Amino acid sequence: MKGLSQESLFHFFREDGGRVALFCSIREAIEAFGASDEHMGKSQISFGTKRRFAWVWMPLHTGKGRPEGCLVLTLALRRRVDSDRVAEAVEPYPGRWTTHIMITDAKDLDDEVSNLIEEAYLLSNDH
Repeated sequence: MKGLSQESLFHFFREDGGRVALFCSIREAIEAFGASDEHMGKSQISFGTKRRFAWVWMPLHTGKGRPEGCLVLTLALRRRVDSDRVAEAVEPYPGRWTTHIMITDAKDLDDEVSNLIEEAYLLSNDH
């Protein structure tokens, strides 16, 4: 996968080196499952194969459930995930769940989150 440059990431994350490093950890967790493309929009960086399956973005406000310096990892899944790790899950279309997970440290990318990333990655290759 061709990744975004460190310079563009530094600009995107408003010169917050901690968030750049955290994003790189998330990217590495995603890359563990295979190739995907990476696209930087105005407010998020997305990953996709046939379809987009993961997005990383900065919450507008910090506070309860959104610690300072965190990033949000959003995954496209076909099911609701019942876990304390999920900050919010929305079903915008029947059978399509948008699942938001707060990532504050590379340690948050544990087996549970990695399994969800893999699930989203594999689903993005389906029809």
